[in-house]
Amino acid sequence: MYLYHYYNRNSGPFLNLSDLSLEEANARLEEIRRTNPASYCAKRPPGYMENRL
Repeated sequence: MYLYHYYNRNSGPFLNLSDLSLEEANARLEEIRRTNPASYCAKRPPGYMENRL
């Protein structure tokens, strides 16, 4: 069995938005939306982090 973890080379592996404060997570999510709009994460709806936390 193999374990794969795909990540953005610029931001690094094993990052989790839930480890950040709400303000930091929302800022990071906005940065992802701006720099990588085609990613699955960028398509999260408004209020996603509030619901997630």
